[in-house]
Amino acid sequence: MPAKYTKKTGSELLVIEPEYIEWDGTQELYPFVFESIGDWSVTTAVSPPEGFVADTDSLSEEVNSELEAVQFTITDVGSRWVSTGVLHTLKHKKKTQKIQSKISIKLTKRLAEEKGVDIYGEDDQGEDQDDQEPDQSKGKGKKK
Repeated sequence: MPAKYTKKTGSELLVIEPEYIEWDGTQELYPFVFESIGDWSVTTAVSPPEGFVADTDSLSEEVNSELEAVQFTITDVGSRWVSTGVLHTLKHKKKTQKIQSKISIKLTKRLAEEKGVDIYGEDDQGEDQDDQEPDQSKGKGKKK
């Protein structure tokens, strides 16, 4: 799965998330990985598009010089096939930062035909719609 990451400096925190999720049915997993040097508190919230539901609105993890992960299950209950909004709330040394992003979708050819949409759903062809610049090296988006 192609991933993009955000790096917060000082006491370092990496937030790793999928560039897109390839759907092949009515339910998919949305994983998020965090790696830090130092103490961080991370709360990740997803905002699926109308017609999709997540198993929970947000998940939190304490990341203390280690690798931690959270994962959402998102289910299609019938609507538009567009990106899912993500909000990471990061807390470190009494400071709070927020990172917003979107996870695009890609449908298998079979599912796209079944739903009558392009393999990139109804978004702008799977493009990351953040206002942050992606790093094109090694096929991974890098945000700072």
